[in-house]
Amino acid sequence: MMRALVGFLLLLLSQGQHCLGCDVPSDRQWLVRGLQTQLENWAILQSTPDPSVLIALNLAEDHNLSVITQLVRQIKETAGTGLRPLHPKLLQGDGSLQWHNLAFLQVLVPFAKAFGAEDGSPKEHEITLLQTHRGCPMFQKWIWCPVHAALALSVTSAFYSADAWNCPKTLNEVLITVHYSVINKLMGPFFEYSTTVKVPKGSVLLAVLEAAELFNANDFSFQTEETSWGPMVTSINGLQGSTNEKTYWQFLSGKTPLEQGRPGLKERTNTDSYPKMFLCTIILYVFCTVTNEASISSGTCSVPNDQQGLVRGILTQLENWANLQSKPDPSILIALNLAKDHDFSEIMHLVRQIKETAGTEMTSGKVALYVLALRSSCQNPADVSTPGKHVNLVQVLEEKTKEEIEHIHTSGTPKTTYYQLALDTLALCVEKSPELERAATALAKAVLANRFQFNGRFSVDTAAVASLALFCVYEGRILPQQSKFIGVLQAALAQATKQILNEQQTNGLLGNIYSTGLAMQALSVTSEFYSADAWNCPKTLNEVLSKITEGAFSIPAAASQILPSLVGKTYLDVRSLTCSSETVHYTVINKVIGPYFNYSTTVQVPKDSVLLTVLKAAQQLNANEFSFQTEETSWGPMVTSINGLQGSTNERTYWQFLSGKTPLEQGFGGIKILTAGYRKYDPLPDYTGIVIPEKPKLKIVERQPNLLKVRRQPKNLRDIRGPSTEATEFTEGKFGILAMSGGYLRWIHFEVMRLSINRHMNSKTMFALWRVPAPYKPITRKGLGHRMGGGKGAIDHYVSAVKAGRLIVEIGGQCEYTEVKYFLTQVAKKLPFEAQAVSKETLQEMRDREEERRCNNQNPWTFERIITANMLGIRKYLSPYDLQYKGRYWGKFFLPDRV
Repeated sequence: MMRALVGFLLLLLSQGQHCLGCDVPSDRQWLVRGLQTQLENWAILQSTPDPSVLIALNLAEDHNLSVITQLVRQIKETAGTGLRPLHPKLLQGDGSLQWHNLAFLQVLVPFAKAFGAEDGSPKEHEITLLQTHRGCPMFQKWIWCPVHAALALSVTSAFYSADAWNCPKTLNEVLITVHYSVINKLMGPFFEYSTTVKVPKGSVLLAVLEAAELFNANDFSFQTEETSWGPMVTSINGLQGSTNEKTYWQFLSGKTPLEQGRPGLKERTNTDSYPKMFLCTIILYVFCTVTNEASISSGTCSVPNDQQGLVRGILTQLENWANLQSKPDPSILIALNLAKDHDFSEIMHLVRQIKETAGTEMTSGKVALYVLALRSSCQNPADVSTPGKHVNLVQVLEEKTKEEIEHIHTSGTPKTTYYQLALDTLALCVEKSPELERAATALAKAVLANRFQFNGRFSVDTAAVASLALFCVYEGRILPQQSKFIGVLQAALAQATKQILNEQQTNGLLGNIYSTGLAMQALSVTSEFYSADAWNCPKTLNEVLSKITEGAFSIPAAASQILPSLVGKTYLDVRSLTCSSETVHYTVINKVIGPYFNYSTTVQVPKDSVLLTVLKAAQQLNANEFSFQTEETSWGPMVTSINGLQGSTNERTYWQFLSGKTPLEQGFGGIKILTAGYRKYDPLPDYTGIVIPEKPKLKIVERQPNLLKVRRQPKNLRDIRGPSTEATEFTEGKFGILAMSGGYLRWIHFEVMRLSINRHMNSKTMFALWRVPAPYKPITRKGLGHRMGGGKGAIDHYVSAVKAGRLIVEIGGQCEYTEVKYFLTQVAKKLPFEAQAVSKETLQEMRDREEERRCNNQNPWTFERIITANMLGIRKYLSPYDLQYKGRYWGKFFLPDRV
């Protein structure tokens, strides 16, 4: 994970035709800072140094010096006293570059002087490195070699001339962007997945497949088979091509089958012999050469199916940004919720971050975005729980909107901008605030007064958000008697849409590429205020899709504003998002300390809510019976009191939450029945009276009985059939191994048990003893080649007979079941019959369950009743053994499911 993040940081620094070592654009600084913080934390925690982490931190420059010093010291200790030991290993046998040794070289060269490296000339090594770079086969093999090589050359520019290496040319010529789709419409289950990957220019097809598999191993996994033509792709996403079914995978660029870069497929493309063999299509769009437009009919304005991969790419990009950013961006959360097809864990992560950072110090527009983001996530922005306080963001928004309007009255301009005032109005409309009319009036007047000018140019973004906000108010109609206000809204909406359409370019963009997303949202809902031919939506959408392929939406804000339009949504749809809820039956029980109580209720909470949500919902229904208090800990809030009953450390009491009879370990999603029970900690174990014998370990048993002559016996399988009547209860120990069926133990089994248990047990606090006798029953076997007849053969070995329900080994002492359960379970698995680890308590629970099943059996036709009544004359088919044990034993096997 750390190596992947290092590589991602390096690629981030090299994007957009920026040479390594140059300044990162301001719109990407948040990515760099987030990755840098994670790398510094890993550098502190890791036991062995990772030189690639130090490479990235040194290039970022704005780092923690103590972390750098620690890493350099660790690398110096692991690499030796100088540079010379690495020099012979710098190149592989074929002359290619070992990039991990290159990383060590790059780290140590800048610090060689500081650490007094006297042997080895840095300049000599860097010349070798530069020569290797010029002919490095790995430059065309995989993406990481040029990145690390470019890193090394960028920080060692003092050791070669300026014209020896052209950094921008290297990076611009190395990578190309490929749109990769996997489609199966022949055999169910059908699927269609798309992604965008970057590969070195001139890469073979397998490089694209490998890059896509690294990005998403579930959707883009593949398998190859070596043939005389080279590797052939035989399976993608688990779907195998079959010669019997005449199916195979075909690769296309657009609609043209690939003639090169697909070794192994030439023998299987005979369409005369194999008609209709297309199992799926893989479309490769190389962005630098392919410029196909979206085929959208004039009557619709939606992304066609063959371009849906671009939408999923934007969606994936936003999810990745949500993971990497240190401060949450509410516009990303709004876009993901409107798209719906997202990772729920990312949504919950963003919601958590937004709740933690919510406060009164934000600007009004930021508060409005927070309100919209929480509402789109089915959260109540009027009740936001933050560490140590509760915030009503709707009330905060109302107060900040009043400040904006008062500033307009006094100075003619809002306190911040009209863009933020438009966001305020939109959020107030979604929340149906009583301050909505005042804010909408101020915004409409600003539209009619043509106040949306910035540096002499019309702001399409502001007009678009204002149109969304005013249309939200207009759609609500407020009150019928306010016809004058409705007329103002209509005039303002007509004016705003007209100004937006006036900014329409010949290629279909509205304003610029970054304002087009909001403008498309506004025009899609205000169609009644302009003529049908005033805006060509398909043309705008085609241009947006083409810009996506060029990487225009590489900024989180731009991507989050364009995504709703691509999925046919607007910010107004936040009002109508369906929040699925679930019913939870909640019970509070106290049977430990009087007065006892048992209260129950049923609450409705959003799906996948946390535990505190259920407790708050129950408290709102009945504050007397379901009141609770929490305490902040390092693990988060902990419930300390319910219904006024406090957990006490002195009395060893606490509140435990259960789903049915299972204690909650973490989370809450999907639980239908919740019980809060008042519990008391188990008392500390009392080991008084326990004496550890002088020889606590298991003793060696004899391989054969100590008799002068042993009589040969018949098989006599009755000694392993049925339940045991011996060694069924514990004597001195508390834990052991219980036989669940009959069988024979040979001497080797005794040795396995003895060695395993003696090795794991603590002889100072534990002891073990046998509960079965040493091998005593002789087993005969005729020699190889011996003729049949002539009586029984010679004795081959001895065994001990064990019946079901017998204890084989006991363990006791000053220990608990959790200490011995693991190794007793491992030993039980090695026995020749079914056995399991038990304690006194678990053995009794097992017997109680059997008795409970027997007493509560609802089936009147039990095996015992059928054979007792001799129904259908069944007794003539049963043996006395079956009649004796009522069918609960079948030979040596115990049947626990038969009642």
